Amino acid sequence: MDNQVELTFVISHPIQYYSPLFVEIAKSDKFSDFEVLYCSSETIEGALDKQFNVHVKWDIPLLEGYKYRFLKNNSRKPSMYNGFFGLVNFELISILKKKKKGGILIISGWNYFSYVFALFLGKIYGIKVYIRGESALCQELKGSRFKLMVKKMIFWPLFKMYDKFLFIGKQNKLFYEHYGVKEKKLISSPYSVENSRFQSQYEKNIEQKSVFKEALNIPKNKKVILFAGKFTDKKRPFDLLNASLKCSKKEEVFLIFMGEGELRGKMQEFIDQHQMKNVLLTGFINQSELYKYYIVSDLFVLSSGVGETWGLVTNEAMNFGLPCIVSNIPGSQDLVDHGKNGYVYECGDTDQLAHYIDKVVNNELPLESVRQSNLEMLNKHSYKTIIENLTGSIKQN
Repeated sequence: MDNQVELTFVISHPIQYYSPLFVEIAKSDKFSDFEVLYCSSETIEGALDKQFNVHVKWDIPLLEGYKYRFLKNNSRKPSMYNGFFGLVNFELISILKKKKKGGILIISGWNYFSYVFALFLGKIYGIKVYIRGESALCQELKGSRFKLMVKKMIFWPLFKMYDKFLFIGKQNKLFYEHYGVKEKKLISSPYSVENSRFQSQYEKNIEQKSVFKEALNIPKNKKVILFAGKFTDKKRPFDLLNASLKCSKKEEVFLIFMGEGELRGKMQEFIDQHQMKNVLLTGFINQSELYKYYIVSDLFVLSSGVGETWGLVTNEAMNFGLPCIVSNIPGSQDLVDHGKNGYVYECGDTDQLAHYIDKVVNNELPLESVRQSNLEMLNKHSYKTIIENLTGSIKQN
């Protein structure tokens, strides 16, 4: 194929949402060679996730179907949890030096020394450097004036070094534009999940909904509202708990909080204090078991606030045909056509959240049109779209 180039990713560690994308890239005939460079292997055998507060080892393959290598970490305090200098990988020098000039290097941010180091090495060795970060403008502008001024002094010259910017959504694009990036350097690279796997699980298991509900001791007549994520302040699980108490038909709903985290104890205290009988705190659920909780649900809520750049669980929920209520902070609000496949509400406004929950409970969103709208959105937010847009950028070079 004409215009094939060598493609290299530099990323902190294996991530369950990235590995399927890497498999699809490896299958593609768009690139002459593809390799992923991991700066850390500390999570691959199962490690303490500081936000889930449990040892996590994903039960789906993260290292199959593509070429990769783990780099030696030369940091004095080696860990991706130890800030900017937690990942220091000098091996990047010998590896990137051997890459072909004119190839593409995609870096997953600027929050580690190795990411910035890779940028400089790429420029030295004649490799085109792209970046795919997550930052959102609406959250960036909440910082102090002094902090924003300092960031502008850093980002304006730093961003001039990148050849292209792969933006994951509208707010991410606005973030780059805020720091001087021109339209011609911006490429849509929408945040996506493994749509085919989740949709296949939906098709195979939707008829088992009542069976799964019974296994989880959920009354058949309850509307199930799903929260999925870590029990942390950023995810704001108490917003959903409070909103459920304000619903006009609160006795008709059942809440599932699929996850684990530091707020679990306080959540249980709240549940006991308000004598909430229809709440399930699942604990950590691994990837191969997620589908059961999506299948039994009738509504998905993402209540996250500042710090939640996207919320890929929204993508997952949409693959199961669920209407989604998303706060106006996470980027995944891009997926919600308000009043058609869900609602977007003001973060922290539990009255508004309760109002939209009531709408779904009252069947004001026809499920068939919700599913169709979801599929249309997910067709745009797919690995296929990412690869096509990336390939298009190569042709423009």
